[in-house]
Amino acid sequence: MRNTVNIQLTNGKRRTGLQRLGLLPVAIMMLTAYAAIYHFYLAYYLFEWMASSAKAAPGVQMFAILFILNGLGYLALVSALYLPALQPVRRITGFLLIGYTALTMLLWYLLGNRSNEGLMDYSVNIVEGVLLVLLLVKIWQERQGRRHAA
Repeated sequence: MRNTVNIQLTNGKRRTGLQRLGLLPVAIMMLTAYAAIYHFYLAYYLFEWMASSAKAAPGVQMFAILFILNGLGYLALVSALYLPALQPVRRITGFLLIGYTALTMLLWYLLGNRSNEGLMDYSVNIVEGVLLVLLLVKIWQERQGRRHAA
């Protein structure tokens, strides 16, 4: 027996699962996945560099671990944002994801080595910036929906 949520549409058809997600949630999930995958890639790159290099700079292993944790944090927060079981805390999760993304961007600005960064390093920050805007739009839409419902 499957537990799915069905939504009755005005034309009599039903949508289940991912079919009922709109463009905004899908865009938020895709951008968050991009940011997470990129941070996993950075961790992999650093571990490869440490394995092939005779002398790795101190603290590189710590950065690799932080990149892994950052990717996992993105995935955990976006999952918590859209899991049905966690809907009561969805608003809080949205704010946490906004703060997490902003902190990631700030730390890149403060700690990043921009002397050898390429297009990929800037692209992930552009993606994170767009993600912040979409999360703020999502929260604004939810607030507007609650005002009109009251």
